[in-house]
Amino acid sequence: MPMGFFLSELTWEEAREAFKKIQTVMIPLGATEQHGPHLPLGTDWIEADALARAVTSQVDIITTQVIPVGLSRQHMDFPGSITVTRDAYKRFVADICESLIHWGAKRFIFMNQHGGNLDALTEIALDLRSRYGILSAIPQWWEIVRDIDGEFAGAHSGYAETALVAASRPDLVRYDRAQMAPTKPLTEHITPVELTYFDFKGAMIRTYLRVKDLSSIGSMAEELHPPPKPLDLRLASAEVGRRLQNSLVQIIVEFIREFSTIGPFEPEG
Repeated sequence: MPMGFFLSELTWEEAREAFKKIQTVMIPLGATEQHGPHLPLGTDWIEADALARAVTSQVDIITTQVIPVGLSRQHMDFPGSITVTRDAYKRFVADICESLIHWGAKRFIFMNQHGGNLDALTEIALDLRSRYGILSAIPQWWEIVRDIDGEFAGAHSGYAETALVAASRPDLVRYDRAQMAPTKPLTEHITPVELTYFDFKGAMIRTYLRVKDLSSIGSMAEELHPPPKPLDLRLASAEVGRRLQNSLVQIIVEFIREFSTIGPFEPEG
């Protein structure tokens, strides 16, 4: 039996009663951007929505509809990607939070599935704490489960992400087009590892790149060094995705139960 509530599925009278019982609100956030030749543009928000629904079924929480567009400026060399300005994104999400505070929200879970949103969400969380005494948490799945089946979970369009999409929308995974491509070196010793840093003779040097600077196919699951055994993304099955999702849900549900006992605190000033 469902434990939480999906706000958009309630009547206004049901919402009034829900906020009397529950003051922790989850906002799923994603993006619309390229995920290689084998995953859909909506990968991030599809994952955010699926994870939020699984969590909501197991814990007392009020969950909003997913926000499907985020901060994806660095992805705009790939057709179909959508981005908004940082100020517009912050104001939009903050306004949603203020509406929910008006109805009784006392803490927020930003279920973020796109790393590009993190800095803006962190600023929103700081502002909510300062102005209202409200705490926010920002679970990101690749920081909760860091590897699965020996593969790094955080690789964009990689093993774990392919499996998560397969678990919720298997019809959208093009396994026949899944591939790994080598990272594009800039010089003999300077090789981009992620969008935000280079590897230089084993040292990490910060930078900021566009996706096309790193990836020729838009997957960003490239390897800095050739793996001992080539990674076959066709092994990233729905069953693997369900195992990963179950692990994530268990941790997030336990966290929300304990997090919901905290605060709110006194606002600044």
